[in-house]
Amino acid sequence: MTASFFSKDVFITGSCDASLRVWDVRGGQNCFRSYEYHESDVNSVQAFSNGTTFVSGSDDSKCMLFDIRTKQKLNEYHSDRILCGVTCVDSSKSGRYLFAAYDEGVVRVWDTLHATMTQELSTDSRPSSVKVAPNGESVVTASWDNLLRVWA
Repeated sequence: MTASFFSKDVFITGSCDASLRVWDVRGGQNCFRSYEYHESDVNSVQAFSNGTTFVSGSDDSKCMLFDIRTKQKLNEYHSDRILCGVTCVDSSKSGRYLFAAYDEGVVRVWDTLHATMTQELSTDSRPSSVKVAPNGESVVTASWDNLLRVWA
C-alpha cells in the first residue's frame, strides 16, 4: 500500500487490489471516494502541490492523473512499448511534468498537458524512489543498486 497527503486531514491510498481511495481522518477512518481504473497493483500515489489533483503509478505500466474535486480521471500516461510496472511517481511543482520510475531501470518524464513522453533517464537499476527538489531544478532517484542520482 502507498499513501500521500492532500492536506493535514485528507489523504489518498493505492493498494494491491488496484484501487485508489481518498480518506478524511476527521471522520475517523472514513473513505469518502474510490477510484478503480488500474488493472494491477498501485505502487505509488502522489498529491500535486495544487491540492486538487493526484497521480498514481501501477504494475499495469500506467500512470493516471485524477481531480479530487470532479472525481474524474483527467489523463493517462502510458505507451504500448512499456511492458513493466511503475515503481514510483512524483511531479514538478507546477504539475506540468510527471516523473515516473519503471521496473526496467528508467525514469520517464511525461508532459501532463499533452500526455507525451519528453525524456527518459536511465538509472541502470530498478528505481525505488523518485523525488523532485522543492525548487524544481533537479530530480533525485534512488535505485536497487544502492546509488542516488541527481538529475539537473
